[in-house]
Order: sequence, then C-alpha cells, then structure tokens
Amino acid sequence: MFCSCCGNDLEEGGVCDRCGWSISAVEKPITHLEPTQAGSRAAIASLVCGIISWSTCGGGFVLPLVGFGLGIFGLRSQRSDVAMVGVILNAMVFVVFLLSFVLLVLFALMTSPDPSVSTRCC
Repeated sequence: MFCSCCGNDLEEGGVCDRCGWSISAVEKPITHLEPTQAGSRAAIASLVCGIISWSTCGGGFVLPLVGFGLGIFGLRSQRSDVAMVGVILNAMVFVVFLLSFVLLVLFALMTSPDPSVSTRCC
C-alpha cells in the first residue's frame, strides 16, 4: 500500500511514518506523473524535422522553422535531450540555409552585368 498523502510505501498499520496520514485514508497507490505525451511527441517530431532538413540541405524555408517551434514546445512541456537536440539541429539548419541564400544573392548581384555599360562592340 501507498500513503495517499506523500506516496510513501506502507506496511500494514495505522499511520504513515513519514507524514502521519491515517492508513484508513489510503485508497489506491499514487502514480508518479509521466511526462506529457504531447511534449515527447513534439520533441521527436522536432528531431525528425531537423534530420530531414539537414539531409535535404535546408528542406525549404518552412521545415526548420516548424521543427524549431516543435522543439521549443517539447522543451516547455518537459526537459528532454531529444527536444534540445531538435532545437539545436533545426537552428543550425536554418542559419546555414539563410547564410547560403544570402551568399547566393550576393554572388548573383556581383556577377550580373551592369546595364549602364554598353557591351556592344563598334
């Protein structure tokens, strides 16, 4: 039996030796609260989004953001390593994607011909 007040494991007797609660008040064992399944599912989804984004070189602009949001939700629901890895992986993918996009635009601007300069000969 377990004490319904503090969860202490009880032997047959009258009063809980930890908190003083009467054993007659014991109805059923106290189960420890498990982490919310929504938080653990969000953490796993964040990790999957990060892996897919990394393997597809960014996976578009949206997938790392969705994975980052799911990872933050997973961290708020429960502190887990899976959620932390999902957040870090998605943030890294987003930063790499953003930097490569900026570099691509700068390269395109630098190599484009200047329209003010005439390229005609003669």
